[in-house]
Amino acid sequence: MWISIAGAERPWRTPDFLRGAWLLGVVFVLSLGLSRFSRHLTEPEYSGPPPPPTTAGLQGWPSQVDPVRSIAAVRRLSRRPELRGLVLDAVGRDGLFAPGQANAGARYVFQSMSGMGPQPRLDGDQLRRSSFCGLQVVRLRYEGLVAEPDRPYTHCAKAMVEPLPDPVCGPRELWNEALLRAAPTDRALRFEYYRSRVGPAWRVSVPSTRFQFEVYGDCHTELSQTDGYGRVP
Repeated sequence: MWISIAGAERPWRTPDFLRGAWLLGVVFVLSLGLSRFSRHLTEPEYSGPPPPPTTAGLQGWPSQVDPVRSIAAVRRLSRRPELRGLVLDAVGRDGLFAPGQANAGARYVFQSMSGMGPQPRLDGDQLRRSSFCGLQVVRLRYEGLVAEPDRPYTHCAKAMVEPLPDPVCGPRELWNEALLRAAPTDRALRFEYYRSRVGPAWRVSVPSTRFQFEVYGDCHTELSQTDGYGRVP
């Protein structure tokens, strides 16, 4: 029992008491920091505004851009790493894109794996986040690369498939295949890179006509209508 009289030792001034209080304070601060860090790790990532248009990394800018070799630059504009499709319009026979040319453009589609990447705000219902893959589109236009707002509410496909590898060939080789099939030379071709039932594939078509064929990702092996089934999201 401590007696509070003049000259008597007070418990809050003893070395053991001070050391114990200091240790408790350190543990409290560390626990608080760990709690905040853990909360940061478990909170889902949310979408922010898209970055401004850029021409950084575009192969051949500003005259003749290679839309396939520029995929590395396109990826830097999206926080979603998985390539899901590519659509190219009015690309020349040399495989190059002329910015500003009428009807010319490129559309790159990216997603995340299930539950990864920016997620929608669900008011605490985080159990649902695994059903979202999100989607973001980046376009190649006359002003360069333009990222559209991210779409975090995009659900994953019912049957998850592997993301697309970067193309190993492109419009230049596909133009040759199109000419062998008597493609109309006075119309612009559309090239779509997507995942078919048998793997990466290209679809070549002339919009508003019946001209269309599908080839494997090597730009040469023709696919049947069944094997070539698929589309760009």
